[in-house]
Amino acid sequence: MGAFPVGSAVELTSGDYGVVVGEHVSQRLKPKMRVLLDRAGKLARSRQVIDLAVEPQIRIRRALEQGQLAFDPRRLF
Repeated sequence: MGAFPVGSAVELTSGDYGVVVGEHVSQRLKPKMRVLLDRAGKLARSRQVIDLAVEPQIRIRRALEQGQLAFDPRRLF
């Protein structure tokens, strides 16, 4: 299991908020993320998947407690 298991809600250094949708065995701190909310806390239009292993300028700033994300990530699964 990675440092951020699938389903974990996080804040990114870009200011966006998202949920982990995939992991890398060799790079546990760089999972695949689905962006859910933009910097203003509004629903992201594209809800794009970002692979942090190939986007070195974006990192996870912090993990969020359950309920801190104004979107229920379980709706994705």
